[in-house]
Amino acid sequence: MNPAVNQKSSYKLSELREIPEEWEVVKLRDERIADLIMGQSPLSSTYNDKGDGLPFLQGNAEFGDTYPHLYIHVLNR
Repeated sequence: MNPAVNQKSSYKLSELREIPEEWEVVKLRDERIADLIMGQSPLSSTYNDKGDGLPFLQGNAEFGDTYPHLYIHVLNR
């Protein structure tokens, strides 16, 4: 049996909520966690604001301090 599985994690309070002690809260703009590749935008006829389809995050307008704001979705046709 793996002893780490039975170990109780300790938590700390962050500015967001309680998180495991070994985690840290960072702003995505301050950390390099992924490479974003620009591509071709979907056809505007597939856009909707009803929540149908996949979220479409275009840039700075959708990203807040903590979470992206989902305004537009795109239907996969």
